[in-house]
Amino acid sequence: MRIGELAQRTGVSTRAIRYYDQCELLHPQRQPNQYRDYEESCVTRVEQIQLLLGLGFTVAMIRLLLPCTMSTPQKLRRCPRTQSALYDQLGEIDRKLADLERLRTRVAETLRITTEDMTDGLDEEILNGPSV
Repeated sequence: MRIGELAQRTGVSTRAIRYYDQCELLHPQRQPNQYRDYEESCVTRVEQIQLLLGLGFTVAMIRLLLPCTMSTPQKLRRCPRTQSALYDQLGEIDRKLADLERLRTRVAETLRITTEDMTDGLDEEILNGPSV
């Protein structure tokens, strides 16, 4: 199938499919006119790539994980590489969540202090308008 059909069947842009080709995630055959020719299995492969991207994996990591994928796009085979990558990704997400929680606490505290400053009479004019 041609790139446009693959894009339509997977809901992925032709630009993204070309990028997957460049990253060696897909391996289309070339027709004599140099058009890319994708096998039927590429539909599942693109869905697998999309799943892994959705899990936050980089293209480099996806290249390593693709051999562990199954014919069902939503499932990965239980292989050491997959288990390790998923645990690592979960740890990274936990670190990011902790960083975000610390940032949220700092912003909330700054907001609280700023609000208190505005109500202590220093910024009365701003809150109530100028006195006439």
